[in-house]
Amino acid sequence: MPRLFVIALLVVSFAACDRADGPSSPSGAPVLPPAVSDGNGSPAAGAPPGSAQVPYHLLHPVQFPMLQGVLAFPPRNEPNAFYNDLQALYRDYLKRSQTARSYVDAEGENVWLTEYFRFYLNGCSHDEAISRTIEEIRTGGVQPVCGGESASLAFPPRNLPFEFQAALENTYRDMLRRSQQSYYVDSEGANVWLAEYLRYRLQGVRCGHVVAEAKVFAQIRGGGVEPACGPDDYAETVAAEDIDMWELTTTGSGAGGLWVYLLWADASVDLDLYLTDGSCNGYPPFECTILAASARDPGSTSERLSIGVRAGDRYRVWVDNFSKAPQPYWLTLLNAPGMLATEGGTEQALSKSTAGIARRPADARKIR
Repeated sequence: MPRLFVIALLVVSFAACDRADGPSSPSGAPVLPPAVSDGNGSPAAGAPPGSAQVPYHLLHPVQFPMLQGVLAFPPRNEPNAFYNDLQALYRDYLKRSQTARSYVDAEGENVWLTEYFRFYLNGCSHDEAISRTIEEIRTGGVQPVCGGESASLAFPPRNLPFEFQAALENTYRDMLRRSQQSYYVDSEGANVWLAEYLRYRLQGVRCGHVVAEAKVFAQIRGGGVEPACGPDDYAETVAAEDIDMWELTTTGSGAGGLWVYLLWADASVDLDLYLTDGSCNGYPPFECTILAASARDPGSTSERLSIGVRAGDRYRVWVDNFSKAPQPYWLTLLNAPGMLATEGGTEQALSKSTAGIARRPADARKIR
C-alpha cells in the first residue's frame, strides 16, 4: 500500500475518533450555539460545561449598559448593592426565611425592575416601560427612553411595578427556562423598597448611596418615612460614649413648627436625640431641661423630634452615643407648616458647637 495513502487514512481515522469524543457525540446531542458576545467581541463566560451558554447580559445584568435619559439614574452596581443588603436585612433583622419563590435571580430582579422605573420616569407609559425592558432581556440590545420625565418624579402606583414583575417572572420561566429559587425578599418588598431607594437617589438634592440605603432601612426598622436629602442636611461623627452639641438658630418674622431628624447606618450603635434651650452648657437632663427628646430602643437607626419655634430663638441639639464605637450620622431640619400658626414663617440653621461641653456623667442612663 502506498505510504501517502496510509498516512491519509490515519489522519481521517484520528479526526473521526476526535469527533466521537466531542460533546455532541455519542449521545447525538446537538452542537452548542456559539457564545454570545459581551459587546466587546469577548464570549460570554460562566456557562456550565455541556449546557447551552447563557447570554452575557443575563449572566451579569448589573453590567448591562444604560442609556441615560433626561432623568439620570445611579450606576447599576449601587442599586444592586442596596438590593443585596436588603436581602440580608430581611434575613437578619426581619428574621424572614427563604420562602419567596421566584424564577428571577436577585441581580436580575434589581436590574430589570430598575430599568422599568427608569423607562417610566423618563416619559414611557406603563405598557411601554414593560415592553422596552422585556425587549432588552430578549435581545440584549439597549432600548432608548421615551423622552421627558414624569411630573415631580412621580413613581408609578405599586400595582403597576407588580404587573411588570409578573411579566418578568413569565419571561424568565418561559423564554429563559429558569427554575424557581428561594429568596428572603418577596416581590412586594422588592417593588416597594427599591422604589424608595431610587426616590431618595433621584429627588431633592439627590442622596448618595449610603444615605439613601440608611433612609430606607430606617423605615423598615420602624422609624417612619425619612425626608429627601436637602440643603439643610448636616453630617458628622460622634465619638464612642460621647455627645455632640449643635447650635440651632432661627430667623424670619414669625413662628412655626420644626422637625429634627437623626439618621445613622449601624444598627448595633445606639444614638439618642435631645433638644434644649440655647443656654444649656451641661449634659441634659442633669444640667438643664430637655425640651424635646427621641430615644428609641437599641436596634433602630433613626430618631426624630418636633418642636414649635419662634424667629430669633436659640436652641441646642444634642446627639448622644451610648455605644462603644464612633458613629457617622446625619441631621436634617424640616419645616412643619401647620404645627403652629405662622406670621411670616421661620428659617433654621445648625452649626456644630466648638464650646466646651461637660462630658456625660458616669451614672447617666438612657432616657426612657
